[in-house]
Amino acid sequence: MDLPPLPLEVLQEVEKVEGFAQDGLARCWTPHAINLPKAIRLLCTCVVEVFDIQAKHYTSMPDCSERWLELIESNTRQVALGLCNPRGLASVTRQEYEEIDFALRKALDGRLKYWRIALKKSTTQLASESEPLKPGPVANEPFPYRASWLKERLRERAWDHNDPFRFGGPDRKTVMKILAGEAVKEETLEKLTTALNSKNPGAKIKLLDIPTN
Repeated sequence: MDLPPLPLEVLQEVEKVEGFAQDGLARCWTPHAINLPKAIRLLCTCVVEVFDIQAKHYTSMPDCSERWLELIESNTRQVALGLCNPRGLASVTRQEYEEIDFALRKALDGRLKYWRIALKKSTTQLASESEPLKPGPVANEPFPYRASWLKERLRERAWDHNDPFRFGGPDRKTVMKILAGEAVKEETLEKLTTALNSKNPGAKIKLLDIPTN
């Protein structure tokens, strides 16, 4: 199972912190050894920051699960451990490697618990907002195929319900209504196509492409 790709702006935030960690580690080395306490302090601070940046993005996506959070934790820790052996410098010993790994696991454990709780709250809220509508006029009947269609378009762009608004589309609450199968105005759907076409991996989307049921 792979994580969806990060949006460019989120990836840039992650790489900025990783670059800071890499530069800082270079200053932790002597020609033959590493200043272990200093390296651990630096890496623990940076992995927590990188984990939080990614967790904040992924937990805002409808498909996010605890497995995603576990993958973020594992990937973040492995990247940090990979920085411990810069080219041209001595390698950390096996004991030092294990000490660093233990410290990173401990630092990330608290953040993993925090984001698991945040994810459960978000999932509960989304389920509440997505309850089927009560029978009413035809205009207010659910639109399940439209909801599924939009969910797939967001997935293709590695977007969540917040992103369309940043590209001229409906606000997050309106996008949530569409994902819940609720009725919206035609002008809202037109704004949605504008946003989707701003980052379109395929053919241009037209208003008629949006399911009417």
